[in-house]
Amino acid sequence: MSAPQALRDRMEVLPLAGYTEQEKVEIAKRFLVLKAVAGTGLTNQNITFTDEAIQTMIQRYTREAGVRNLEREISSICRKVARQGGVDGNSVGEGITADNVTQYAREVTHAFIRALVWHSACRRTVRYEGGVAPSTTRLSKAANRSNALTPPA
Repeated sequence: MSAPQALRDRMEVLPLAGYTEQEKVEIAKRFLVLKAVAGTGLTNQNITFTDEAIQTMIQRYTREAGVRNLEREISSICRKVARQGGVDGNSVGEGITADNVTQYAREVTHAFIRALVWHSACRRTVRYEGGVAPSTTRLSKAANRSNALTPPA
């Protein structure tokens, strides 16, 4: 931990269960991709995933401690490739890379942020929800900052 010792003495460190990003990449390569490819009737000649593509999916589409959503995303991509002719043998092979993973993965539509608001009278967490439109990166705020600094009743 990079916090100063005086600060660490006053903090409570909570260990959170979950996989690191590199562990998720390895789980995806060894198990999830093989399961999704076999489940859609594709072969390794029809579709391949690079490590960078898997890492991009983890960073952009599946921000969770486990790998359930990662498995869903990989399966979704495999189904799209199968619909495009991968099962019939019409396609020579589709390489899923970090550059083209966004063509196959679902569109990210919502983001949730939990922020700590600190004031001399109170402190509390506030939840912000943002909707991201395809043509803009503007976030809409779902929480009111003035209410966040009001002491609880």
